[in-house]
Amino acid sequence: MKLRVKWAHVYRWYESVEPFLNISLPLEDCPAGERILVLAPHIDDETIGCGGSILRHSSSGSKVTVLYLADCTPERIREADAASSVLGISEKIFWKYQSKTLSQFPEIEQRLADLVNSVNPEIVYLPSFIDRHQDHVALNGYFYKALSLIKKDFMIYTFEVWTTLIPNVVVDISNVIDWKKKALGCYSSQLESHNWLEGTIALNRYRGMIANAKSHGEAFFRMTPHRFKKLWEDIYG
Repeated sequence: MKLRVKWAHVYRWYESVEPFLNISLPLEDCPAGERILVLAPHIDDETIGCGGSILRHSSSGSKVTVLYLADCTPERIREADAASSVLGISEKIFWKYQSKTLSQFPEIEQRLADLVNSVNPEIVYLPSFIDRHQDHVALNGYFYKALSLIKKDFMIYTFEVWTTLIPNVVVDISNVIDWKKKALGCYSSQLESHNWLEGTIALNRYRGMIANAKSHGEAFFRMTPHRFKKLWEDIYG
């Protein structure tokens, strides 16, 4: 499976949401849900994109399950273990595919469907399907196909890692930002090439500012599975 963003469709999608951009972004304290599933193509995506929201969920007593799909080397698993202790993640699942190869494994579709049906989440977090990384797009493609095999109802929150979003909701993470910084600091192997700590926290500060959070926020495009499928088809169909 090889997917490329059809940018003409992306631009038309932007035009379709443009009428709503003059409306203030909804600000959520903590999305409602007791069972949370985070789909992370790589170890650290969960902390960069929604680490503060994970902290909000775990501190309220929700069960947070994180699936890591690729680059699950011993070093990065140790880093994930350290970060998950900070974030309060309840369960970690490592599938151990190789980075930049996810599009080559069609069985991921069924594995995702089985996982979602087993966890029965009320919220699923995953990177945006226009995020600028081939594994992130591939994951979304499998998730799109898996939705026809999933018998559960939930909300989807897509987050930003490599590409910023036009968000429709921001979660206020002001009271957990120091813990998110600590969790990001656990990924020393990734901080060697990019200063994800500085860049992510700066983006969170900007998101919090424009959404009138106390200080920091995480931005998402929130949608139902039906809406997810429609947007995917508009861009990649």
